[in-house]
Amino acid sequence: MKFVFNFFRTLPLALVLFLITARSGAQTVGLFAQPSGNTVDVSNSITYTIFVTNNSPAQETIWVTNTFSGPVEFTDFFSDSGTVTNTTNSFTFFLGTVDVGTINEMTLTVEPLALGNLTNMIVVNSETEITNITASTNITVSVLSTNVADLGVTLSGFPVIAYTNDWVSYDLSVTNAGPAAAVDVILTNIIPTNEVELLSVSVTNQSYQTVNSNLIFNLGTLPAGAVTNLQFTIEPTNAGVIPFTAEVGTTNQMDSDPTNNLFTTNLMVTNFLAGTSGLTMSMNSSMTFNRQTGREQQVVTLSNGGASTIDSARVIVTGLSDWLFNAVGTNNGSPYVVYGEPLPSGSNVDLTLQFYPDRTSFKFATTQLHPVEIEQPDLSMPPVLATTSAINLLLASNLLSGYTLVEFQSISNQTYTIAYSDDMTNWLAAQPPFRTTANYVLWIDYGPPETVSNSPSGRYYRVYMNPPTP
Repeated sequence: MKFVFNFFRTLPLALVLFLITARSGAQTVGLFAQPSGNTVDVSNSITYTIFVTNNSPAQETIWVTNTFSGPVEFTDFFSDSGTVTNTTNSFTFFLGTVDVGTINEMTLTVEPLALGNLTNMIVVNSETEITNITASTNITVSVLSTNVADLGVTLSGFPVIAYTNDWVSYDLSVTNAGPAAAVDVILTNIIPTNEVELLSVSVTNQSYQTVNSNLIFNLGTLPAGAVTNLQFTIEPTNAGVIPFTAEVGTTNQMDSDPTNNLFTTNLMVTNFLAGTSGLTMSMNSSMTFNRQTGREQQVVTLSNGGASTIDSARVIVTGLSDWLFNAVGTNNGSPYVVYGEPLPSGSNVDLTLQFYPDRTSFKFATTQLHPVEIEQPDLSMPPVLATTSAINLLLASNLLSGYTLVEFQSISNQTYTIAYSDDMTNWLAAQPPFRTTANYVLWIDYGPPETVSNSPSGRYYRVYMNPPTP
């Protein structure tokens, strides 16, 4: 014969004791259970104290099963005797043979992993050759949200397309939307090391561990509303679609929205295009110092001797003793400029290379210039500047040389983008954005490679201060 008694009580339960007795003739078994509280913060501990008594006239084989209605983590237990087993949300004390009149004490500590009501159904089974006696009860506590955070991670900064051995920088941003501070925040950035080389990690006072392809950062405590930014520079060594993954979390706290804890994206990498073999370079001027811009400069000529038009071209400059000021990127450790328009067969274009000043001019040879064909880049204004107000220009003047001088007031150590247009409708961004070192800037539009090949004379200009980078 089997008797099951299910008792359900609403809160509060902290001071309520449960005593259930199941009977089969003279056979009895007692269950007495109590939680350590009627409310608990998610991921904090709650302890259940359980007493089971053998009130029968004979020994009984007894086991006590705790089954939880939601996800929990078992952290501690105690039993006067016997063994224990557990599955995902169930924990069983096997007491073995219990003598007549013996009271067995057990405690079970768990950490709730979800909000809402958490019910622990405690079932005691006692089985002999003649009888099968069961006692049970439900204990419900409320799981609160006072210690809940909302962590998130995003990865940004990849170009639409990169070329083999380009130096590519990207940003990881970790946020906490609260309401509580997130403690012991762990960020994992998975980098496919068989396809890319990690060149640098930029983050203030932050160390990390490398485990296989994983970069693991312990970000410590992240207050509600806080943002932590990290920047990585890599060099892809193979063409193809290269996956990147970033994940953030904390081991001792509930996250109210785990869907934004994982971010995945791809880096598209290709090889240079076939028209590279038809491109050649030549010198068109000596190295000179420009007192207006404060930079050394030299004009070189890019020619297309191939049979067809190329989409666009890069000129990679190797062996420099000074950094190329108007470089838009780096490939295999060497800076490059970009001519952003198609170049027909049999045609050529002059490019003005600008260098940071040195005390003495340095020698520069044609063999240091390496042209390659690439896909035509998108030179339109960055979307981030679409809602930004332009800075007032102090001067925009056509020079006798045919170039245009643009002057504006600036803030030292800030980055600016110059926009230009031939019709006040279609605006393009000069390449590249640049960082200022003074309160005023004199910028000259020489045409390529910073602007497209149309004549600078008669153009319209705007200047924007770029948002701060992470």
